[in-house]
Amino acid sequence: MNRLRTAISLTASLLALSTATTLQAQTIPPTEDAPDAEIVVTGQRASQARALAAKRDAIGVIDVAAADDIGRLPDRNVAEVIEHLPGVGVTYDQGEGRYASVRGVPSTLNGYTLNGLEIGNPDGTTRALPLDIVSGQLVNR
Repeated sequence: MNRLRTAISLTASLLALSTATTLQAQTIPPTEDAPDAEIVVTGQRASQARALAAKRDAIGVIDVAAADDIGRLPDRNVAEVIEHLPGVGVTYDQGEGRYASVRGVPSTLNGYTLNGLEIGNPDGTTRALPLDIVSGQLVNR
């Protein structure tokens, strides 16, 4: 009985192997020449080097988000950009990031600079700066 099963299995295997068809590659119709496409290669090393240089040159302890990194993020304003930095928390108001706090310190105690220049508060009643007034596309670092 065991020999019969082996013989049937062997016959079925040989039959399956002998009737296999060969595959042929499809021919691709000739296409029109595509216009010269521009290929842009960008690197991260220069962006990271600028961010590290800014950190080294700083008098105090800072963290830098380079413009290249900011451009890759889908954030709408500066508060949402700096939320990606370590130790930064953002308070959301009406669906957008508005106020930033650093390591739990309230936003009323923060000082703000934009591209190295101090920013004043448009409200004038508090030191907490609403960061949703500055677009993330305007920032260099």
